[in-house]
Amino acid sequence: MKRIVSLFLGATLSLSSLHAQDAEEKVVQAGFVFNGGMLSTSFKTNQIESDGLGSSFGVGMGLHYNFKPHIALYTGLEFNFQSFSYSPTAGNNFFYDYSDREIYLNKDDESNAEGTFRIATRKQKPIVLTIPTMLIFRTNFIGYFRYYGKFGLRTSFVINQTVNDEGTNFEGILPQTGASIEKMKAKNDLLFIRSAGGMAAGAEWNFIGTTSLFLEAGFYYTFTPLFSGNGKSDRNGSSLYNINSDLSKTYRSFKASQMLIEFKLGILF
Repeated sequence: MKRIVSLFLGATLSLSSLHAQDAEEKVVQAGFVFNGGMLSTSFKTNQIESDGLGSSFGVGMGLHYNFKPHIALYTGLEFNFQSFSYSPTAGNNFFYDYSDREIYLNKDDESNAEGTFRIATRKQKPIVLTIPTMLIFRTNFIGYFRYYGKFGLRTSFVINQTVNDEGTNFEGILPQTGASIEKMKAKNDLLFIRSAGGMAAGAEWNFIGTTSLFLEAGFYYTFTPLFSGNGKSDRNGSSLYNINSDLSKTYRSFKASQMLIEFKLGILF
């Protein structure tokens, strides 16, 4: 019996070593990634405040280019579906003009607007294409597992942006309080390109041949502006405005930054 157990353990360790060697020697690994995380939005103004944590979920393809057994480059293409909410602070009122599902920006012809909406809460729902560029530093395989840390950049492009709003609708003769409108198109409200820096740590499980599963947790901080107006009034991309005492409009944009805590699961071949 002891001999059988010894042979089994020996065979398992040998197979593990072969698997690890296969994975260590492969130059390029590519596969699928899935991610989910929490978004924290910070506004650089007292007129708007965040309504708690937002969310980010994504799917895409990832690639490891292995320079050496301990150093690799990670890149890929990921589609991320994000959501975050914010509201005016007490005493601040913000409006926008719209027609059907299109929100008019300050550069557009407002005379075509069908209605005006005063927001109480706005949920922004962008879809972004993300290209990570990160360096990976990892350990040797310990059995079927090796551990790693990575840091670098995430460059994202906003490919679609819609908003869901709650507030007061002035479309008809009488204002409708407690109104909500969804899937409104807010083109160019968010800056088209954004960049974030960060780091992550995780583990890779080489379970057969050169095929591996990995699981990691990361932290990323966006250092480019979130909104296209970047806090300046009367800039293209601003859709919200205040109504002055003389009934003129002053368009507003806001400086804001985001932090992302993300968990990622992937399989590489």
